[in-house]
Amino acid sequence: MCLFIIGCNQFSYAQIYGKWVIPIADEGGSSNALQLTFSDPVVGELVSTQNVGDGPCAYSAGGYNANYDLHYFVVNNHLYAGSNNYLLMLDTYRLQAEYQIISTPGSPDHYIGFATSKGIDTHNGRLTFNEIYSPAVGQATVYPEIELRSGIINSDIAFAITKEEDGEAFLYAAFGLGEDAQQIASLRRWTISSIGVTNEEVIIDQTETTYHLPEVKDYDAYNMECKTDVIGNHIIAWTHGILNLNQGWDEIDEIVVVINNSPEIFDLNLGRIGGIEFSTLEDNIIYVSCTNVGIVKLNYITGVVVNLYSPSTPDYSRTFLQTAPDGHIYGVSNDGTHLGRILQSGTNAGTFEAEGVLSFPYFNSVSTYRIFSDPPLYNELKYYILPENDRVYVPL
Repeated sequence: MCLFIIGCNQFSYAQIYGKWVIPIADEGGSSNALQLTFSDPVVGELVSTQNVGDGPCAYSAGGYNANYDLHYFVVNNHLYAGSNNYLLMLDTYRLQAEYQIISTPGSPDHYIGFATSKGIDTHNGRLTFNEIYSPAVGQATVYPEIELRSGIINSDIAFAITKEEDGEAFLYAAFGLGEDAQQIASLRRWTISSIGVTNEEVIIDQTETTYHLPEVKDYDAYNMECKTDVIGNHIIAWTHGILNLNQGWDEIDEIVVVINNSPEIFDLNLGRIGGIEFSTLEDNIIYVSCTNVGIVKLNYITGVVVNLYSPSTPDYSRTFLQTAPDGHIYGVSNDGTHLGRILQSGTNAGTFEAEGVLSFPYFNSVSTYRIFSDPPLYNELKYYILPENDRVYVPL
């Protein structure tokens, strides 16, 4: 009887795997927040009726409990509790594209929001976090911002957070040279637990004699990703290319992969790289969005590159590639009107769906909404930012 009831429920209700908050904007640039519910099909709903502005960077993240209740969310510098209770504007530093919220291990009512930013005067890259206590939907108490580390002037900092295991998760971040002359370019790691963010470690640095990256710019990173292999080792990857706010991306975009503290650099020579993501379907594969092709697969052991999605006019070539709560990897079309996905399970696993997942304009009443893009390139090539997912994909 129990199995019969469970079976009926599965047919009656689509399983919800999790949710995302993403920024959307109209053609005039005013922005709002859209919550995507990952089920079959993927559906979206506005989570704020207020205009959250077109601040210095269009990123977003949501803080969810185990039942996927939205306790609070961040879009640009704006923090909301629940769905529409505006609380405050976060730090006045110029925040960067990557912002991630996780539940504090062992503390279900506590969250930590990690952000990268640049100082107003010095423009030095910074990695910071805020602890947020949210005992109920619509409530949130924000604790003062804490800086973990800063980098060289105009450097970009990227970070990645592992899945929680045994009450701990790990934070990785790459840094260029800091303001302190004794601080060297490095990949660093912190432990995240119920007592906070502690135990800073240097994983590799520019002076390491056995494994080293040749130049400071190799640590100037964006869109860092992390994977745990079958024996529990962390594989870290990021892409770099110096961002000049006046001239756009420079001429070098490479991917750095660190395995067992040993870095390898891959120059694909396929144009600007929008984003990367590890495959959960195939071993040793990173998917890469790049402007000259579309989406390719890089085998980071052999160095072999294979086209996955390469239309005659490159598309999905300027987007973060992110694993969503349903286990598939999503990206944004170049015009901001479609979500596509790389299937990681099912009969068509390993293929790319360019359309049919979710299309914009999404709302009939607000027909101009599209997915927001990264404003430093807003008047040139648009790069689309999608949030990280801190949940493990768990099908029924």
